[in-house]
Amino acid sequence: MNNVRYLTATHIGTWAQDKISRFSLLPQNDEPILWDFGSDGEDIINKIARGWENDRGREFRCCAERCHQRWGRAENVARKIKVELEKRGLHKEPLGIDVVEPPILFALQKEGIKIVDGQQLMSDARVIKTQDEISLLNHSAMMVDAAYDELYRAMKPGMSENQAVGLARQSVVRPGLGICGSGECDFG
Repeated sequence: MNNVRYLTATHIGTWAQDKISRFSLLPQNDEPILWDFGSDGEDIINKIARGWENDRGREFRCCAERCHQRWGRAENVARKIKVELEKRGLHKEPLGIDVVEPPILFALQKEGIKIVDGQQLMSDARVIKTQDEISLLNHSAMMVDAAYDELYRAMKPGMSENQAVGLARQSVVRPGLGICGSGECDFG
């Protein structure tokens, strides 16, 4: 999820952090392609994806909980990726992957795609930061420091974990720290 966010400048929240159903492809000399699932994916691709042309995002309608290998999901994903690589003449080039489910890895290999380690490349790339990124990271760190300070002052015997988490969350998600409008707030 962090690498998808890094490549595409999109994020759908921490609920998807440990799921690898959302994926992207960064073809050589081209814009990233994002596959997402369900209505969240469509919303992100249409509204958030930084003005990419409409055909840049590919909605991936299959959620991990609803999919199963017997429905051909892995083969379907592998075919979609191969099609994008073929369009660009890259289908015979190695494909670097950071994280993958074994059935998808095997399906990609069955399609004749050579898989190489892309995790280290992504780790190396994410080390490079612009001045804006550094400023945002500093701001985020200050918000977290403030939350921990409030938590430290409030903690006492008998305080539940839920109370502690709620207090910490409340201290970083106050009115004014998010972008609010039309009754909706984005605290991304």
